[in-house]
Amino acid sequence: MTETEGALPLVLAQGAAENTHTLLDFADPEFDRIVASVRLITAVEGDDQITVGTLKIPEVGVFPLVCEGP
Repeated sequence: MTETEGALPLVLAQGAAENTHTLLDFADPEFDRIVASVRLITAVEGDDQITVGTLKIPEVGVFPLVCEGP
């Protein structure tokens, strides 16, 4: 990743993956607050796979995610 002026460094605060669900929470480097949460669900049928979910940034908004690739 490339550092950009004014960017906030992130650390993985917690994460879990079970079956088709992946949950990730990112915090500031001091672990004072969660700055972003990612929630993903994966569906597989035969050779087809898709992962979709949400990105939540507190006090900013919630955004849809569609992941491409394996």
